[in-house]
Amino acid sequence: MFRKYGLFDEWEMLRSIGACRAEKLRNAGVCKVGKAADGRGTQGGKATKCQSMTESGKRKNGVVMAGENETKPEERFFGIQLIGAGRQDCSDMHSYGPGMRSCYIIHYIIKGSGTFIVNRRSYPVKKGESFLITPYTTVHYYPDAESPWEYTWIEFTGERTADFLREMGIPLNLPVFPEIPEDRILGYFEKAVQCTHDWERRKEAAGLAAAIAGCIGDRNRNSDADISEKGERFGIAVAYIEANYRYADFNILRLSRMMNLGRTTLYRAFRENSGMSPVEYLSRYRMEQARKMLQNQASVKAAALSCGFSDPLYFSRQFRRITGGTPSDESRLYRQGRMESELSSVSASDEAAEIS
Repeated sequence: MFRKYGLFDEWEMLRSIGACRAEKLRNAGVCKVGKAADGRGTQGGKATKCQSMTESGKRKNGVVMAGENETKPEERFFGIQLIGAGRQDCSDMHSYGPGMRSCYIIHYIIKGSGTFIVNRRSYPVKKGESFLITPYTTVHYYPDAESPWEYTWIEFTGERTADFLREMGIPLNLPVFPEIPEDRILGYFEKAVQCTHDWERRKEAAGLAAAIAGCIGDRNRNSDADISEKGERFGIAVAYIEANYRYADFNILRLSRMMNLGRTTLYRAFRENSGMSPVEYLSRYRMEQARKMLQNQASVKAAALSCGFSDPLYFSRQFRRITGGTPSDESRLYRQGRMESELSSVSASDEAAEIS
């Protein structure tokens, strides 16, 4: 049901209002598409393999023409459509470019190493790392002569793909991403290859593209210098603190492990967004929650245990250091202030009644 096409055949997506239909597949212009002995597409005489999401179509003059059953806009998964996936062993020194593609492509290096060139910058890429190709950007990539790479890839497109990638933590201006263990990401690529054969699994295929992008976003540390990224990390860290402050074994070391961040990176994010270190922020947050509990008639021991302190005496010392008063004073002063407020309200009501 699905046709195979050469690795460097090109998708041209022609969009109009209310419609987004695949009109044609064309040759990329940087390679020749032929037939290998086993029927697979070829590039420069070397066999490659890739699968298309086209359900029906006819080959005309070496180009697969899309049929009448392409994905409709309303069937897209958050605007993302997986259009191809595959795996390439480059022991024969298979390379690409310089050239352009009209879709987004993520390559993951299974073994070996190579070089990826984009925007006149050269990036060495090794096992476990990945790189991103964006539409209509001139790229060139080739394997290392001594240790040629083997990689797997997905091709995807969509009207909001750039925004989607940014939200997933993939900056488009940093095309090479840190190492990810095979057991965490390779299975998604392998399943994506399977899904390209099955039209009924097109939404699952889109979900796999999102999962791959999510894995890269989770592991991506290349955007440490980006201020918005640091702000996002600070927000995530605060959410972790709010959810875990009540546990006695929760500390900054555990927070950094939960976020998969170095303590130095975490420290910079807190200093730049709160003016405090992570340790001080956690301590102050715990005391603020303890104050609210004490004001709601919690005992000192209960407030301490509820805010991650197993020792009430140590809790009292920390409370005084941060707030300037003791937990008992907080409870007493709050009750006293509330009683005075209630008495004032009663007196005001009595005076109003006498006047009337």
